[in-house]
Amino acid sequence: MKKLLFFTLLAYTVAGNAQDWLSLGRVGASLNFDYPDEYQFVKIDTNNLWFIAEPKKEILFLPPNAGFGTHALISDTAQYYKRNIKASFQFKLLMGEEGYTYLVDFNHIYDFEKNKDGGIIETSYDNGLTWQNIIFDTIIMNHIYELSNLYTLSDTISSLGNQPGFTGTQPGMTFVIIEFYPNEDLRGDTLTLRFTFSSDSVDINNEGWMLDYFNFGGKYEDGIINNKSNVSIKIHPVPVKDKLIVETEFKNIETAEIYSLAGQLIFSASSNHITSIDVSDLEKGFYLIQLKYGNRERWISKFCKI
Repeated sequence: MKKLLFFTLLAYTVAGNAQDWLSLGRVGASLNFDYPDEYQFVKIDTNNLWFIAEPKKEILFLPPNAGFGTHALISDTAQYYKRNIKASFQFKLLMGEEGYTYLVDFNHIYDFEKNKDGGIIETSYDNGLTWQNIIFDTIIMNHIYELSNLYTLSDTISSLGNQPGFTGTQPGMTFVIIEFYPNEDLRGDTLTLRFTFSSDSVDINNEGWMLDYFNFGGKYEDGIINNKSNVSIKIHPVPVKDKLIVETEFKNIETAEIYSLAGQLIFSASSNHITSIDVSDLEKGFYLIQLKYGNRERWISKFCKI
């Protein structure tokens, strides 16, 4: 049996709160739940499982000096999750009129009884009247631009009717990306995104699910574009403290730009060949870097400043 650390913390519930919209497309936003004014964008149900809190469990914790901040969405706060529970939180998303892609990404870590307990992502296009597992949502899955670290059809959860979902134990923070091309008929419409946790009747002392640093937005044709060419570009170290090194074997990097995760330009530099960037003045957190080379070609990646 694992040893669990019990502790006292200030945990926030936001069940039943008035919920504001977030945008997909050209306009985006980032949430890491360190500030109360971010809580208006997430709605937590009344089953008393999900909290916004400072995680200090044995498996579920925020790695220090990694830019995540202090708070996250976590199932329970200081104990193993309970038996026979089902609980959700959700975001209301507006599918913007502008945007080359729509993007949702987040970081998470989990500890579930494998194939018994777990978590799924669900979508609704009718304000929550009907729901479907995102992996069966053809509006998204048939139009994927980039998909990373989502569960597969074989990752079934018996307490959720053998639906596929996140299950078992993932011992470290993992970055999930769900980016897809818009359905032009749905631009300007709404999408509700729900994260649902479920456990069965057997208690074997697992810690649950923790999620942090959500990004909502997308790429746009006249702004940040993820180049899909075969040009080999690497940046290191990641995480970075002072100097970000840029390496490529084939192209001269002529322009480097750093953006916030909301798309705000923070830094820009031009040269015949950029090989390093001083990021020591940046605040801790996650950023996007865009490198331009050749005939208007662009490459983009995400990095963490510590």
